[in-house]
Order: sequence, then structure tokens, then C-alpha cells
Amino acid sequence: LFRSRPGTDAAFALGMAATVVEEGLVNEAFVKDQTDLPLLVRDDNRLFLRESDLKDDGHPEQFFWLDTKTKKVAAAPRGTLALGKVDPALKGSISVTLADGTKVTCRPVFEHVAKRLKDYTAEKAAAMCGVDAGMIREIARKVAKGRTKTLGSLNNAGKYYHGDLIERSQLLLLGLTGNWGRKGTGVQAWVAALFDGWLMGAAKPAAGQEITQALWGAYQNFVGAIQKEDPTMTKELATIEFTKRSVAGGAGWVPPVFLWYNHAGFDKNWQRAEWNDPTMPRPFESYYREAVNKGWWAGEPTKGIEPRVFIECGGNALRRTRGGRKMLVKHLWPKLKTIVTLDIRMSATALESDYVLPIASQYEKISFGIPSTHTMNLTFCDRVVAPIDEARTEIDIFGLLSKAVQERAIARGFVTYKDGSGAQRRLDDLYPRYSMNGFMENEDAVADEMIKDTVITGALPPGSSLETVRKKGFIRWSGLGMNARALGQATEPEPDSTFAPYRNHTEKKEPYPTLTRRAQFYIDHEWFLEAGEELPMHKDAPKAGGDYPLLITSGHNRWSVHSTNIANRRMLQTHRGAPHLVMSPADATERDVEDNEMVEVFNDMGSYQTPVKVSASAQPGQIIMYNGWEPYQFPNWDGPSDIEPGMIKWLHFAGGYGHLKFWPTQWQPAPVCRGTRADVRKITN
Repeated sequence: LFRSRPGTDAAFALGMAATVVEEGLVNEAFVKDQTDLPLLVRDDNRLFLRESDLKDDGHPEQFFWLDTKTKKVAAAPRGTLALGKVDPALKGSISVTLADGTKVTCRPVFEHVAKRLKDYTAEKAAAMCGVDAGMIREIARKVAKGRTKTLGSLNNAGKYYHGDLIERSQLLLLGLTGNWGRKGTGVQAWVAALFDGWLMGAAKPAAGQEITQALWGAYQNFVGAIQKEDPTMTKELATIEFTKRSVAGGAGWVPPVFLWYNHAGFDKNWQRAEWNDPTMPRPFESYYREAVNKGWWAGEPTKGIEPRVFIECGGNALRRTRGGRKMLVKHLWPKLKTIVTLDIRMSATALESDYVLPIASQYEKISFGIPSTHTMNLTFCDRVVAPIDEARTEIDIFGLLSKAVQERAIARGFVTYKDGSGAQRRLDDLYPRYSMNGFMENEDAVADEMIKDTVITGALPPGSSLETVRKKGFIRWSGLGMNARALGQATEPEPDSTFAPYRNHTEKKEPYPTLTRRAQFYIDHEWFLEAGEELPMHKDAPKAGGDYPLLITSGHNRWSVHSTNIANRRMLQTHRGAPHLVMSPADATERDVEDNEMVEVFNDMGSYQTPVKVSASAQPGQIIMYNGWEPYQFPNWDGPSDIEPGMIKWLHFAGGYGHLKFWPTQWQPAPVCRGTRADVRKITN
């Protein structure tokens, strides 16, 4: 049993990667076949060698490697991962003559990786992460010689400021050892795709599978047209490209960071240099403006448009948003004319809303589990009882709202308007369009339509319907369907078999959806080069929240099943009955704090009060506050999120580069919470 220091997972992974390289345990066949490590990088500017460097009309995304057989530079194919007759070198260098006659030396990415890993020998990594050097070596050997799998989006590393470095480092270890694309290996992340009928309804003007067939055909034609533009694109690559283009065309998807930055006060937090990474070369605002000015985000959504109505449905903004009530109620709420929450209970957001619309709970309506390849099934929850009192399903409530808006618009003679993107919208036919001419008033029919639409896209087997799922309770996925996130799993589901992502890459040699068309570890984007993060590395979490000695970590608590049950009386009886902060015995003794004593947790953002649970499960220097607690469970309604600055790593605004382009449901850029700095003190009065 061992524990690494919070936020040092990258150092731990790189220490193992260094051991793999030092001891000759690299799976060279896999590395050459699947990754960018054989591709050549120029010594003079640290950029990939491109065809556009070699001739004036050269392709800017054609890359090269050094063939050990001919000792010459050879083009790496873009349409396949198959090496053909070439044996790419992982070591060595070659002099290349550029289009202007200049000679430059180039060497494979692997050489740059090997050089960087010298900073992460087992001993050096141990000093960073706290895991014994011998243990690092032992685990590295096991990873190299066996099958290794990581579940759960790389342990939610993305909630750390440098979570991208943690994930890239862990993936580098898996890549060096050939640990993805086969059973028992790789990364299996949360997908939230496959059930295409969910979103298909939003595009359909009326119900019926013949309309779905027409839309599905048009969608395939769009994807096919992109493949004709570039025949080296697979269906996966073309679908992702289509998704990116649909956003650029104004499909209505807006990353919430622009709302937070322009209207919720986060601009002040993100611009505080002392809360950002100290190695950030320029001020945050400089990167933000450059990203917007270069069109990487199709302008600056929400800039100059004052928000007026906030509708919360399916979430709890005042609890879940980093900064919580302190940021939103103080900065955003005063700008709003109307705040509406749809919920089954009085959540923190509901308590500070103008209107609370009661929705049916999961047993009062038909619902489906979040679709993913973890379960490999569409899971079903049926309506057991009718909704009580005024509660309605979400579909019904938005139907009533659209009907009321339509009636009011007609009465006022205000039937057309332009939305934030400049598109003309009509209001006098809002309800028929929303409800597909009343079809959505029938809950059973809507659920059946969703399932049958998903059959058409191939994600569910023929004959699937509401009737069949009611009999069995679930339906196994038969394909990946049409969603780009699902196709990114790059493995077709098989009957009665576990699911291992990326087999299309390892077995069929289909290229990856990256700039280099390979699993890419070297990012030669100008910002990444400037930051020294062109390759994975370890960086300590910045002092977000101020220069304080304790690091806050979190996780999903074990006692509520889901945050909607966090204040449930029966669930509270399974633990201490109230929120609590976990603190190590050493830190508690230093602060003269006893178990179950009420303390104040504070930093430059603010403070909140909570009882302490003294436990060796927390390391010295670490405090653990599990998430999900409602702010109203704390004195003065000041909760844990109120001291989270919600920092954004500047590199996550980078764009205009291969795979570094926004597309919906990727959750980036996202404010982080783990690794926030704070301290704890006794409450003396």
C-alpha cells in the first residue's frame, strides 16, 4: 500500500515511464505503430518537420520520420497507422535541407521524451510524489510486463489545475508499454453518448422514423462530404470535424467560461498572477485576448450581451460552480431579471431563485441512465407512480413555458427576434416546433421514439422499443451510433463481450483524431512550447486561494448515492449526520483541533465552518472535503465551493491547432477545484 502526495500523479507516472526507458522495457513495436514518438522534430525551432518546410506548396500537416532501412526521411502516412515497409527510428538524428536551402538537424520525439525523463528518475520522482523509488520501479516493471487499465477518466485528474499534465503523463506510461487497444488495458472514460434518440428529437420537425431516416441520411452525407475533401479521414475523424464545424457555424453551443468571465466576476480571479501557475510566461488576460482575437473560439460569446434569465435544470449551479454563491450571487444574480430552477427538492440554487418549478422524480417518470461503455447497456427506469401535486416532467414544463411564450409573443406582436449569434428566430410557432405538433405530450410515445431513432443510427439492435426495454430493463448497445464522443471510443461493441476502446487504431490501424493522426504526446503549439509543456511533465498546483499550507482535495462522497440525497435524513444517519472536513492527526494537533470540533476553513476567497474528522486517511498538508454538500448545511450558508477560486489553466484556451479546437460536450475549458490552498483554525467565540 502506498500513497502519492496530492497533485503529484504526473511525477509518479513519469517516474515509472523513466524506469521503462532506462531498463529497456519500451514496447517499441507499439510505440512506432501507434504514437508520434518516431516523428521528427527540428532542433532549431522545436517544431515538427512538415512538408511545408521542405517545399513551398507542401502540406502543413504532413509529418516525417527517419527510416532505419534507407537512412532517409520518409513521409508518415496520414490515412493509416500501418508502417508498410518503413521502420521508423526512435533514436538518432538527420540533417534535412529546407525549401530555402537551409540545413537543420531533426530527431525523433522519442529522443526528446528520453531527455525529459532524465528529470524523473525513480529517485527524483520519489522526492516529488512521496512514493518510494523502489516501489516506483517495481510497479513500472509490472505495467510493462502485464496488462494495465485505468478507469474513470484517469481518476478525475482533470479537476486539478495541471490535470492535463497528469493525464498526459499517465498516458505516456501506457503508450510506452503498449497498454491500450486490447482487453484489460487502456483508459475507459465516461462517454455520455450512444443514445442518439435523446438529441435526434431536437432536430426533428415532427415525429416518425421516416423523418429520422431522412435526417440520418443527411448527416451521413455531410460526414461523407468531409471525407471526400480529405480521403485520409475515417468516419471517426470526419464526424469529429463535422461537429467542430457545426459549432463554428453558430449551433448555439457556448462554453460557460465566457459567461463566468464576462458576467460572474471570474475575470478578477483568473487575472490574479499569484493564484496562477508561477511559470505562466505572460498575464492570463494576454492569452485570453489572443485566443479570442485569433478566432479560436468564434468570437467571444456573451461579450456585450447582458444575461437576463437564468434557468437551472438538471444541475445546482450555486453548489457545483467553483466559487459558488460568493461568485454567482454577488456578480451574476444582480444582472438577472428572472431566475428559475427546475428540481425535485429545494436545492441551494432553488432557494435563491425567483421561481421553483417542481419536477417529477425518477420514479414518477420514464428515464434512462447516462449512456456509456462502462455498462454497455441502455438502462431503463420506469414510471411507478404519478407525479405528486404540481410536479411535471421536464419535457412537460418546457412545453408549458414554450406555449406561454408563444401566446405572450403573439399578444404583444413580438413574433420575431435575432438571437445572440444574429440568427432570426420566430416565437409565434414555438410550441408546435418544440412539441412536434403535440407529440411530446405523450411520455410513452416520446420514450419509444427515442429508442427507435437510436435503432436507425445503429446504436441499438433492430426491434428495440419501449415495450422491449420494459420487459428486460435494459438493451445492450449494438453499435456506436452517430455521436462524435461515441465514435471516439474507436471500437465496435461485440455481443456478450467486454469493451476495450481504441481497437480500431491498434487492430485496423485507423488514424487517431489528432494533428499528427497518431497518439500525440508532443504538442508544438506556440503556447505549449512557451510554457515548456510540449511534452508531459510535473508541475505543483499553483497557490490558488492564497499562500496557505493546506491543500484541499475532494471526491464523491460515499454516503449519499447522489448529491440529490445529500440532505436526506435517512442517508444522513449513515454517517456523522453533517458535512465534515477530514484532517490528518498531525495537522489537527498542530492547530489544537479535536475530532468533531467545529473549525473555520479559510483562504483569500473567504471561509466556511464545518466539523472536523481527524483521520489518518488524510496526509499531512492535505484536507479532504467530499463534494455534494449543500451550502445551507453550513452556518451562514457559506460552503466549500465559496473558497474555491475556480481557476482556469491558460493553456486550455489554446486553439487553431489540429485537435485543439472546441467541440461540444468536451467540458473544456473548465474551472478546477482540487488543489485549492487554505488553512484551518479553531473557532474561539
